[in-house]
Amino acid sequence: MAHVKYTEDNVPYISNDWHIADVESVCEQMDVTLTEDEMEEVLHIVADSFDANYGLAWDNFEWAIQDIIDGRKNEDA
Repeated sequence: MAHVKYTEDNVPYISNDWHIADVESVCEQMDVTLTEDEMEEVLHIVADSFDANYGLAWDNFEWAIQDIIDGRKNEDA
């Protein structure tokens, strides 16, 4: 998913873009339904836990989705 982009000054940099569609894909694989707000929260959780030593992977999204599911369970308890 990483690719080279260019600034307005034509300076190259690496970009690793992830989108809501990626969150939807992982939710489907996990047989989970999240609201739009929860899917956006997944992106925030993943971004906030980013570690440049490890990058981003599908596992990061699975863990973030599971955090949201676990949070729902705690709210219901």
